[in-house]
Amino acid sequence: MFGSEVLDVAIGLVFVYLVLSLICSAACELIESVLKKRAILLSHGLQELLSDPGGAGIVREIYNHPLIASLYRGKYEPGRRKNLPAYIPPQNFAIALMDIVGLCGPRANTIPTAIYATAPSTSILIAPVTPEWMRTTIQTNLPSSPDVSEALLALAHAAGYDAAALQKHIEAWYSSTMDRVSGWFKQHTNLVILAVGLILSLAINADTITVANSLATDKALRSSLISAATEASKNPQLTDPSAPNGNNFQSYVRQIRGAGLPLGWTASAADLRHIPESPGEWSFKFIGVILTALAISLGAPFWFDTLNQIMALRSTVKPRNGTSGGDEKS
Repeated sequence: MFGSEVLDVAIGLVFVYLVLSLICSAACELIESVLKKRAILLSHGLQELLSDPGGAGIVREIYNHPLIASLYRGKYEPGRRKNLPAYIPPQNFAIALMDIVGLCGPRANTIPTAIYATAPSTSILIAPVTPEWMRTTIQTNLPSSPDVSEALLALAHAAGYDAAALQKHIEAWYSSTMDRVSGWFKQHTNLVILAVGLILSLAINADTITVANSLATDKALRSSLISAATEASKNPQLTDPSAPNGNNFQSYVRQIRGAGLPLGWTASAADLRHIPESPGEWSFKFIGVILTALAISLGAPFWFDTLNQIMALRSTVKPRNGTSGGDEKS
């Protein structure tokens, strides 16, 4: 029975963390829609990839190329963040770069169609080229970007000076940089969620220590949260923002508020939610709030998976306890 009560307290805590994480995720999406951090980091990544720190050279040409410009409204200007795309497909980038450098060959209206070969999965006709022509084209058209020129020469050599193979190599080169950009964005998101989680925890007095103590001593509170957690664990779309009901967690928020959890602040010293009055009380409150913020920073998907794992463990412990009890009676 003791193990069952511990699991019930754990389920209650995990469910609280899950709901608070969903609230923070929604807040982060709102912040991202304003700050456009993903698009900004993508721009920085391209500037590093193409050795164009200010973005006024080849980066500007990439953004203003029709294959990229169609992904956002307006024109790219260095220092301006408005309406920049948050994602550029590798194929679009590779073909745009090859076209800017001149590696896509002459257009079909100037050269007979018979000498063209269509690159796989593209609509751009690429003229047959020789290694000498490709090397000369790269070196001639990128005099102000020696690093990019050197990189393209290396990729061209690795591709056997085949235009279609070169496109695939450029896509892989670009994708490796986008992996770094994704890492930057993940770090940024984690910091934002941690900050939002800390603010939220302070605002509603979500103190892990107090909540855990209340769950441990209040059976009715545990039962109420377990019922809500059981319902939430059956909703796989809960943590998927793209799903029709993905972030429809308002009902779970209402269940938490109505369950009687010690959330919020009060001036009554007899209430668990009272404002701390001594340094010792403030220390415990600070630790409890920090624990909640750190838990929230792990993200809603983590807590949803954890909830399902604990629920599965609880379902095996409950029958075992019941069976052992029956054996003792017999």
